[in-house]
Amino acid sequence: MKKLGIGLLLSCILFVLYFIVYSSFYKIENNNEALISYINDVNFEAKAPFTPIKDIVSLTNIGNSNKWVAKFEYEDGTFGSANFSRGWNKKFKGIDVSNQPPMTYSIIETNKGTFGIVSGLNTDGEISKIKILTADQTEYSIDVSEEILFMHIEKLSNDPYGMQPIKYVFYDRDNDVIFSSS
Repeated sequence: MKKLGIGLLLSCILFVLYFIVYSSFYKIENNNEALISYINDVNFEAKAPFTPIKDIVSLTNIGNSNKWVAKFEYEDGTFGSANFSRGWNKKFKGIDVSNQPPMTYSIIETNKGTFGIVSGLNTDGEISKIKILTADQTEYSIDVSEEILFMHIEKLSNDPYGMQPIKYVFYDRDNDVIFSSS
């Protein structure tokens, strides 16, 4: 009986230690102020020219998984994005922070599968639709006609590298090609 009590006590101590260590990784609160503070800290530590963040534009969950993408605006009017992982304690752990080029395609592994994310800027409203052709010949279109800052999430097959884009085609409102990557 004494061994059972000692085993139970050790199990409880290990659980408490695990929870403390786990909580130290997932410590960013789920609110705009905490996310902005984290992103500003990462950008400041990067030793690059530092521009503070004006606001979080969107915080999007990737396919009901533990991964989240935040789109934000800098005070100078440019945009960026940050990837987060959300823990059991409903707090975030930062994965990466980057500036937002006109368009990006990224693949994110989550606990619910692999997702492709197309995101970018349409500040002048010139782009109406983006068509993407992937390496495995899958083709899909994204309507961005009403969006300044867009993000489209697509669940990928079991072969995420077959879903790498090989061609982008941008269309205007008249369905004329603005740009084609081929």
